[in-house]
Amino acid sequence: MSRFMQKCLVEQAEKGMKIDKTFKKPAFIATARAVSEKFNVLCTDSNVENHLRTLKTKYSQIKRLKNMSGVGWDDTLKMITMDNDAYNEYVQAHVKDEPYLNKPI
Repeated sequence: MSRFMQKCLVEQAEKGMKIDKTFKKPAFIATARAVSEKFNVLCTDSNVENHLRTLKTKYSQIKRLKNMSGVGWDDTLKMITMDNDAYNEYVQAHVKDEPYLNKPI
């Protein structure tokens, strides 16, 4: 469902429904309507907006982790890599980053 929502938002951006860093309200409404029809669920414009906010947050976390010193990127597995000792130490201090380290994204 997330990929479908992203594709709908890309289409809305191509139609000129994106201003600066966010979308116009009708873009969220159109995307919510498309998701509701495709998956037969109740999806509101607020759901779409919140999901986009979540995606942006995850993206910024991943981007920050990739730019850290001592980490690598496995392009085949699409994974941020860190050696075991550094990983264990880092995850103890930054629990929220654990889902993005040494696991395919």
